[in-house]
This record gives sequence, structure tokens and C-alpha cells, in this order.
Amino acid sequence: MEHFIFDRERIPWEKLLRDAQAGDKSAMERFCSCAEPIIQIFFRIHVLERRLGRDEIRGIAWLALMKFIAGYKGGVVEETFPNLLYKVIRCALISETRKERERFEKEVPDSTAGSEGGTEEEAPYGRLLPASRDTEPEQALLLAELKKEVRAALDQTSPRERACIRALYYDGKKMRQYARETGCTHQFISKTKKNTLRRMRGLLKERNVV
Repeated sequence: MEHFIFDRERIPWEKLLRDAQAGDKSAMERFCSCAEPIIQIFFRIHVLERRLGRDEIRGIAWLALMKFIAGYKGGVVEETFPNLLYKVIRCALISETRKERERFEKEVPDSTAGSEGGTEEEAPYGRLLPASRDTEPEQALLLAELKKEVRAALDQTSPRERACIRALYYDGKKMRQYARETGCTHQFISKTKKNTLRRMRGLLKERNVV
């Protein structure tokens, strides 16, 4: 889950939302504008930016926020609004990328049709589709969030534990190699790795990630 800190003065989300529901267009625009730091997080997910573009991401986000305003019934703690809006925007983007994929699939010609003399130029949409489900935009979005949570959990470990995990999982070193480099035994590195992963797993469970 994202945790947002706004440098500006506290944003009156509830008041803006209620004013927008009452028909105040400027309040609706300010509500959406205040969510811009949240929207920009999705700009950093390259597969989304490449597939949709920043303007489209922002447009989808604003539409999702306006729908949220229209259907809001109350009961949200002021401080939790940013995280709630993040989820609203995230769901809207996942839904849109799924719809886009379905549109592309419908436009892809039957591979058995026109096979004689057919060329790649006759089926341009095929190159726009992911090669496997693992690279679908919604999968990439979820994976990006998971990586962010794992990094946050890793940051809460000790410097020694963090160095061990980075060496083994980020740098791709073998345990025996890392043991030699640090002057530790293989058993010590193995124990450090297991304990650190167990601790990180506990942190992720606390955040309802796993």
C-alpha cells in the first residue's frame, strides 16, 4: 500500500468532495488536481506509460475520481483519502488496459486466413500484444507494486541483512562467493538469508501484501 506525504498544507478532501457533489465545478477540479502526485506515480510504470501515455493515464484517473465523487457516501477518515484514491485510480487503469487488450485481440486477423502470400504488414496488431500473460500491463502494474513493497520491507532490515539480500538476490552472487568476500562461513550467510527473508515476510504480512 502506498503512503503519501503532501508537502503542501493539509488538503480538505472531504470538504472538496462534498462541495463537488453539491455542483461546485471548481471544487471538483481542485479535488482532482490535488490528486496529481498520486496520478504521477503511475507515470513511472513504464508499460503503462508506453501503452497509454501520460495524457491518457491522467484522463482515466480524472474520470475515475469524478465517478468516485459522484458515488461517495462518506465514512472515510481524512488521512486515508490519498491511499483510497490510489486504489481507485489503480483499479481504473487495470480495467482500461484489459479493455484495450480485448480490443486488440478482436482486431488481430485469424492466423489461418490469408496465409498464402500474407505478410506481417497485414497483421500489425499482433506485434502490439504481449508475448505472454506475464507481460500484460495489469500484471506489470501489480508486479511493480509488489517490488515496491519488497523494497520497503528490505529497508526495514539491518545494514548487514540488507547487504546480504542485495548481494544474493539483486547482484546474483552465490552464497559461497558472498561468504568468501565477507569473511563469513557459508552457514552464517545461509542463516542470515533465512532469518532476513522470514522477517521481511512478516513485514509484508503486516501490510497485507502476502
